[in-house]
Amino acid sequence: MADYDRREQMKEIHASRKAATYQKVDKAIQRLVRAKESINFNSVASEASVAKATLYNNLELRDRIESLRQQQAKAPTSKQIKREMDDNNKDAIIESLRR
Repeated sequence: MADYDRREQMKEIHASRKAATYQKVDKAIQRLVRAKESINFNSVASEASVAKATLYNNLELRDRIESLRQQQAKAPTSKQIKREMDDNNKDAIIESLRR
């Protein structure tokens, strides 16, 4: 019982929980990327079953989510592509009706 150090045990517990959180968030991001869903703090938090505050307070996770979100903002989504196709079709139909 003399070997027992409560501080060391708490540090180990904290480190293991932190590692588990990193793994859950990493797997959640991978699932969202594969499913081609939007990556933001809400979706990652719900997919990984962690609090949004955890994602915001952890700088490494926060930077990763923000960079992925920026990458997705630049790429057109399937809804945007579909809307553009509908607009082109609409223009073609209008043009054909005018003729």
